[in-house]
Amino acid sequence: MTPSIELMADAILDTVARRSPIVFESSVVEKILYDSGDIEPLVDAAILNTKSLLEYAYLIGDNSLVYVSSNLMGIRGDKIYLSYKSCRTCRGLFHTHPIPLPIPTPSDALNAGTRNSMIECIGSLINYEPVIVCMKPREKWKNIAYMLEEFSHVIEEYTTMYAPVVINDHIAMAPYPKPSNAWRIISEFEYYFKNQMLIQVNIFE
Repeated sequence: MTPSIELMADAILDTVARRSPIVFESSVVEKILYDSGDIEPLVDAAILNTKSLLEYAYLIGDNSLVYVSSNLMGIRGDKIYLSYKSCRTCRGLFHTHPIPLPIPTPSDALNAGTRNSMIECIGSLINYEPVIVCMKPREKWKNIAYMLEEFSHVIEEYTTMYAPVVINDHIAMAPYPKPSNAWRIISEFEYYFKNQMLIQVNIFE
């Protein structure tokens, strides 16, 4: 289903920070944000995390990966679109997530639909080991994007830790599930989307 899967694992190890970011329990975040707690530690952590929580994007060729873009907690869809359209042998996109959650966001799916991508792979570290989830759609990416929006409640249910980051001059809280919960989310993801996508989970120990 996927070309160059070992290259993808190497790309994760080369680019994703192997140290864990500063994270906070959800109860602590709620206390800071809603009970007038000390927000300074959250701000300091966000500044530090912003330097390391980067996503990297690569076009998937027949036997290669082509680096395209990197950015904080996201990738530049416009740059990827133009690069993808100029690559006749490219089949899809591989990108990393700096949080232990290698599943697509709704915007990932919408961008895949815009490119008419045949395959999408997302990789991240779970307990410091590369995990890559590859997806081949059985229906339109747009429909999958809507379902991913609905699936977000599953992520919230299993996430008790958050990593603050600075995005566009404000602090955003990135979900950072514990390893056991990350695996629960992936399992739920496979079941939830079994009719919409062919899903392959690749684990490198």
